[in-house]
Amino acid sequence: WIDANTGRLLTQFPPGSLGAAAQSAASPRGLGRGVLAGDHVWFPTRESIFVFDQRPAQTDFGWQPKLIREIPLTPRGLTGGNLTIADGVLLIATGDRLVAFDEIGPK
Repeated sequence: WIDANTGRLLTQFPPGSLGAAAQSAASPRGLGRGVLAGDHVWFPTRESIFVFDQRPAQTDFGWQPKLIREIPLTPRGLTGGNLTIADGVLLIATGDRLVAFDEIGPK
């Protein structure tokens, strides 16, 4: 999350620093292209899609991402991928399939 007025980094997901060569990768790692839709940030990983409020929360520990919900993909036999939303339907383009989610689940 970047402050639109100052260009300053407020917070990030996953938390941590932008790793140097000797550091391990942040976890969970993103997998595919996320999407901004309405007031939400949709962030795909291998196991889940994380849905955040576009506005982070200011806490005693600084700015923090506000998680709205997590959509588990592994129990559905899916992985993350490139996301888009059209007519209220979430589409996930993985390496070998295209999956559509509505309010009920995958189609």
